[in-house]
Amino acid sequence: MPRSPTPHAPLCRSADIAPTVAGLVALLAPLLATVTVGKSRLPAAWVPPPMGTILTVLGARVTRADTAVTVQGRGLGGLTEPAAPLDLTALPDPATALALLAGLLATQPMLAVLLTSADTVLPEGLIATLERLGARPVAAEGGRRSPLTLVGTAWPQALDLSAEPPSFSAAPIALMGLTAGLNSSGETRVPLPGPLAEALEPLLAAFGVPVHRDAIPLADGSVRLCLTGQAETRPVDIPQGF
Repeated sequence: MPRSPTPHAPLCRSADIAPTVAGLVALLAPLLATVTVGKSRLPAAWVPPPMGTILTVLGARVTRADTAVTVQGRGLGGLTEPAAPLDLTALPDPATALALLAGLLATQPMLAVLLTSADTVLPEGLIATLERLGARPVAAEGGRRSPLTLVGTAWPQALDLSAEPPSFSAAPIALMGLTAGLNSSGETRVPLPGPLAEALEPLLAAFGVPVHRDAIPLADGSVRLCLTGQAETRPVDIPQGF
């Protein structure tokens, strides 16, 4: 297995603009485990009770034991349609969790409602990018605020979000594209800040996702992370406290 990614400092000055690397890894790993067939063992801190509840609603089996949590995943395309809105407000970073979950659920033919706090402003371009995938999203205040209601598609289109290098404010859109790419046919390309791409590449590879970074940075210094979707992923055993 590739070496576990190492936590870094925050990507930029404002926590409202981009998540920390360590925080993002801790959010993404449980979601990857949920769409993987088999049992993944993750640090307990990565699967707090609110996240465990969300994974369970989506069909995963979550078992806690001391410092580790085991997630029995459902595989790509095997998630359960949630019978009630998924409440993200108690997660450590609800805004980033919404972006990651929106990308994942947009590629499943199901109806899902994602809730964050009422004053959360959704990232600009979120609705349009979900529509490009083939999903049908609706959000309050003309697509600007939670809740986000999402009807996913069974035929998601792989995206190239690196055509125009984004600012850091576009990081949530890139992260949404990344999780959508897991179940999209073809190669998905997303631009990410260098430290973020460096951390996510080994995490995705550990789960068996075909992924690589372009050697040449984009004009704004960000890195193009490319992954091939609809691959058979594998469960992981990530040690505590790396």
